[in-house]
Amino acid sequence: MRHLAVAALALTAACSSLRGGPDLSQGGLELVFRVAARPEHSGKENALAQATARTIDARLREAGCRSEVVASASQVRVRIPGKCADYHRLKQLMRRRGQLEFREVDEGGALVAIAARLTPGAAVKLEVFTGGIPRGGTRQTRYLEGPLEALTELRAALPPNAVPKELEALIEPARAPDEQAVLRLVKREVVLSGSAVRKAEVITDPQTNRPELAITFDAVGAEAFARLTKQLVGRQLAIVIDGTINSAPVIMSEITGGKVRITFGYGDPKAQRAEARDLAIVLQSGALPELDFLSEDQFPQPPPQELKLAVEGQQLVLRLSSGGLWRLGNPPTPAELEPVITTARAASRRPRVELLIRGAYDVPEPARNAVFKAVADAKIESVACLKDNRNCR
Repeated sequence: MRHLAVAALALTAACSSLRGGPDLSQGGLELVFRVAARPEHSGKENALAQATARTIDARLREAGCRSEVVASASQVRVRIPGKCADYHRLKQLMRRRGQLEFREVDEGGALVAIAARLTPGAAVKLEVFTGGIPRGGTRQTRYLEGPLEALTELRAALPPNAVPKELEALIEPARAPDEQAVLRLVKREVVLSGSAVRKAEVITDPQTNRPELAITFDAVGAEAFARLTKQLVGRQLAIVIDGTINSAPVIMSEITGGKVRITFGYGDPKAQRAEARDLAIVLQSGALPELDFLSEDQFPQPPPQELKLAVEGQQLVLRLSSGGLWRLGNPPTPAELEPVITTARAASRRPRVELLIRGAYDVPEPARNAVFKAVADAKIESVACLKDNRNCR
């Protein structure tokens, strides 16, 4: 049995109006989404696109990335500047629907009927857990247990009449290396949703020292959660996030105060904290409608400038790939290097000023060290190439 370990936005009316957005000539990412064509979306596409743009903008800003999000008709165009380098994380934040649902677990016989279809020796097995419940007595909980892949295949192969229409088969992934995934039948009715979330924040469990997500409901949600848990004492309540069960605890008593915790099993704590942080952003910003991904264009950053060092006679010669030649003393003084650094910084077209330093190991050490120090003091990122061009890309 699993236990509860539980903007100001610049929107324009026309998609073509992108003036003042991120300069993607310095690198960046542009994505286009469309509100999925669904019967329930009919006639609401424009309003849904506007709401989607606000939600995506809020998620990106909370992740520390100021981007341009533009809604037009049923489409949303997102332009992310190159300085927001973690594209994978940002795309996950935009594509995640963020639907938090609390749904009652069914304890009828439908799951037993599904288990009867299993062949002997199958990787998936029907498990029955008998546990204590409030006010004495015991209660049996049934679920299918097995590898995630086997449960996913089983669910996909179920005939339409295998699961009563008021129920849905959902999977709870394994939460520890020695556990299996679980398939449960839950009621389709959503008794409480993420729309009632007032606050979501990452905390640390003082006993396990692992990250958790603490959710606080608004006043209406807190009252509804207390009423719900009072009704379900002795039964299971599934916490569902984007169609996947996070946990399905047995409710032992009415839960007042409007707070619930979501845990992340026993994986790498650092990865779990990152997951909790992003889930907090998603839940805090609100759920997205179902979206169709239309296009993605990535604009590469321009190459870093190159600073080439050479010795000609008694002088140190420096050349910038963007233009500029200096003949300095050997070694050069900080004052002599200042115009070189100023020119390199002004000519950079990258979000971070970077230099690829070539020939440094062909000049005397005092000259080389003087250049390295000037670059470091100017807080310019640099890579120095060795004679065989190692370190250089």
